[in-house]
Amino acid sequence: MTLKRYWYYIFSFLIGLAYFIFYFTVHPLLISTSWLPILEIGYLILNSIFITAFLMKDILDERKIRMASPPIGPSWIEHGPFAVMVFLQLLITLLSDTEYLTIMVKIILSILFLVDIGWDLWQDVRAKSYRKN
Repeated sequence: MTLKRYWYYIFSFLIGLAYFIFYFTVHPLLISTSWLPILEIGYLILNSIFITAFLMKDILDERKIRMASPPIGPSWIEHGPFAVMVFLQLLITLLSDTEYLTIMVKIILSILFLVDIGWDLWQDVRAKSYRKN
């Protein structure tokens, strides 16, 4: 992996960190309002959209790697570090949830993000010879 590729990981991590910090900054401000459930549902929906997109990209990348081609999309797209931050956010919020359905959804999303993180890293290692940078 070249030094240039590390910047892609750092950029993805910083976006994930902003996503993470926003949640934990806004959450205490909304704790006594009717907006808190909207924040929670919004994050669950966003996390579901993210994991669906990430897994679809990994499926397509897997297909390309098996055909000895570079992964789809620009080489600067890295979602692994972002997925780590979402995974951590899900785990931390899981500790304070009391509603069964929300807990189950967060557990499923956490497992999917964990699978995605491992799969993405494995693909990055295998696809390095197919990338231009």
